[in-house]
Parts: sequence; structure tokens; C-alpha cells
Amino acid sequence: MVLGAKSGHPKPAGTERASKAYVVATLLLGFVLGFLGSVPTAGPVGMLVVSRALLGRPRTGLHIALGSAVAETTYAVVAFWGFTAVLARYPQLVVASRIAACVLLVALGLYFVVRGPTGGSAQAAQDRGGPRSALLGFTMTALNPTLLVTWGAAVGIAHSTGIAATSSSAAISFGLGAGAGILSWFTILVWLVARVRLRPASLNIIVRAMGGVLLASAVVVGVHLLTRF
Repeated sequence: MVLGAKSGHPKPAGTERASKAYVVATLLLGFVLGFLGSVPTAGPVGMLVVSRALLGRPRTGLHIALGSAVAETTYAVVAFWGFTAVLARYPQLVVASRIAACVLLVALGLYFVVRGPTGGSAQAAQDRGGPRSALLGFTMTALNPTLLVTWGAAVGIAHSTGIAATSSSAAISFGLGAGAGILSWFTILVWLVARVRLRPASLNIIVRAMGGVLLASAVVVGVHLLTRF
């Protein structure tokens, strides 16, 4: 009997070290792309996080960011595995998600415009965040499957560096790195915004303006859907 026959040939130590280094490299690459990709805060999630921080509810803003990061981590993993072709095969997914996103943008926009900011102390007392806030952030991001295209482009960058490959461990590490990068940026953003002290009149203008931007975004999404039909 040959020793080790039943367990197969052991992997060389160099191969195992290279595999670990590869996973670490994809983790770091995902972190950098997730962090830098989240810096522009013009999206609905970014504006919602900023508005919660301005209203004295940084914990709620962070929970919204956490939910969004979880959803985007999933998209990053899926894109790394090469499933961006799903959108081309099932275009109705994009249409359905944009309809739902349009409804959500209208609801949030009207909430900001009509209600505006309330008392700062009352807002701070309600700053408990929790599953509902995280679910809101997750839903807003999950309703945008075109993020597969965005992360597909990011994976293209990874391929150009020679890092990307379709393995489960690499895809998961890339996605986790992306989620960590996204959450890191939003944590820094909330920390900075929460330290801004604005007068009630200025705060009212900013929050209502954010609501107007969300409504305008809903109009853009709606017009795009109508032109497709």
C-alpha cells in the first residue's frame, strides 16, 4: 500500500501559501473598490444616511448603511462569479426592480419634503436604528440589480490586475472586502456629518432639498422606463 493513497496527493506548501495570498489580495481589492465606489453620496442610500446624521440619528444612518452594504456584498460576490449575464437573459428583472425603486424613491422624497426635520432632541432620543433601518438600506440597494453591471466592471479591473478568478473562496473574500469598504466609508461620513451643527432653518432647507432630489431621481427612473416601452 502506498502511503497517502486514500487521501490523494497533498498540496505543495507553496501552492497553499499562494492560495491564501490570493484570497487576501481579493479581500483588499474588494475593500478598496467598495470604499472608493461609495465616496460619491448622490445616491438615495447616501443621501438617506447623511440626512439621518444631520438629524442627530447617526446610529440609524449606520444601520441603513449596514443593510445596504450587505446587499451590495451579495452583488459583488455574484458579479465575481460571472453572473452579470443574468441581466441580459432576464431583462424583466431590471424593469421590475426599477418600478419598485421608483415607488420607493417617491415615498422617501415625499416624506422628506412634506415632513422635513423634526426637533433635534426628539430625533436623538429615537436614534435606536435596528433591523427596520437595516432592512430599509438592504431593500433600497437590493432593488437595483444593475449593480451587477457596476460590480462586473469592478471585476474587470480585478481581471486586468491578474487577481480575479472564478473560485468560491475568492468571490466570497472579494464580496466581504467590498462590504467592509462600503461600511467603512459610511462610518467616516456619518462621523463627520454628525459633528456639523446647523441652524433649524438651514437644516430644514437641506432635508427638503434632499427630498426634492429623491423625487427628481424617481422622475428620471420613470421616464427611462417609459422610453423603454
